[in-house]
Formats: sequence, structure tokens, C-alpha cells
Amino acid sequence: MPYIGPDPAPVFDPDISVNSITTSGNAVIGGTLGVTGATTLSSTATVSGASEFNGTVDVDADFAVRNGTTDKFTIASSTGNASTSGTLGVTGEITATGGGTVKATYQERFATVTSSSGAATLDLSTANYFAHTLSEATTYTFSNPPSSGTAFTFTLELKQDSGGSAYATTWPNTVDFAGGTEPTDSSGANEVDIYVFTTRDGGTTYFGFQSGADMS
Repeated sequence: MPYIGPDPAPVFDPDISVNSITTSGNAVIGGTLGVTGATTLSSTATVSGASEFNGTVDVDADFAVRNGTTDKFTIASSTGNASTSGTLGVTGEITATGGGTVKATYQERFATVTSSSGAATLDLSTANYFAHTLSEATTYTFSNPPSSGTAFTFTLELKQDSGGSAYATTWPNTVDFAGGTEPTDSSGANEVDIYVFTTRDGGTTYFGFQSGADMS
């Protein structure tokens, strides 16, 4: 007589590697899951071990990746809601579509600048706010701005040394100050000037402003 009871639960080896997987039911994997091909999930998937996806992941239902009992990354539904209690690293852009929004507490990155042999570089891929205490006459270079079409603004907190040496500064020739005239740096001991620069053409032109002088 044929077996007419409930379908037996699937059993997975603790370590499973597949090139393509499609499931319309629940998939529970307690070990390592390595997926190199396209993956389509139309029901709930819970992975409690290590997970690596090198192919396309199409999620129509709940998807959770856990570290122990803690959700590290969860897509709550097919509408794309996502939350993470760990670190989420994104090398590309995060874009909200369909009328959605991207919300975050905005904080600028800070970097201290030092000069060597009369030169200092502000790497715009690392920070939005820079601080430099002059120790010599310094020529500045701005490197790695965003590509043309992306607006980018950064601040330089420029401080004279404690001896009041009045070190001179030289700006890149791509900086356009109001009226074509560079502002005069403060020259007293420990005096601080605030400069703001903005570009939207990949650094071909920076508009420069001295937003504060002698802020000591």
C-alpha cells in the first residue's frame, strides 16, 4: 500500500553548495550555504550558518540571515524593507525607488591632514571635514572627488601654528574664489580659518569660500 502520510521534511547536509536553487516551500539550513548561481525563494528562508551569494538572489518572501540567534540582515517582504543589527557594507549606491526613501542620521567623516615637503593632499573619498594645523608653507591637492554629476561639498579647518609663523597656503588652480581673489589667511598664533569647497563636475572646478576667519 502506498505511503499516504505527510511529506517527510527535507534533510540537508550541514555543508551544501549549489549552482541554482528554486523552492516554493520553507528552506531551513543549519550549516553553511554557498550559492554561486541564481536563487529564487517564494517562501520563507532562514539561514543560521554562513551564507555567501555570488549570483542573483530574488526574494518573494521573508529572508533572514542569522549569526547564532541574532538577525544580521533581514528583508521583511518583497517590498524591499531591510534592517541590519550589524555592519552593512555597500560599495555601490543605495537607491530608493517606487516613491521610497533612504533615511539615516547624517554624520560627516572627519580626517586630520598633515603636510610633507610643503604639500598636503585632501583625499575626498575618505572624509567631508578636514583639519590641518600648518607646520610649513603648504600647497594643497584635492584628490578623488565624486564623478561629474554628483555634487560634493567639504570643509577645511585651517589652523596656524602656536608660534604665529603665518605660513602661506597655495590652493589648486581648479579652485574659483569670489571675484577670482583668494581670501587672506589669518596669521596669528593658533588662529583658525574655515574654508568650504564644492564641486559638481568631478573636480574640474571647485567653488571656494572662506566661511569663517580668525575663529580662535
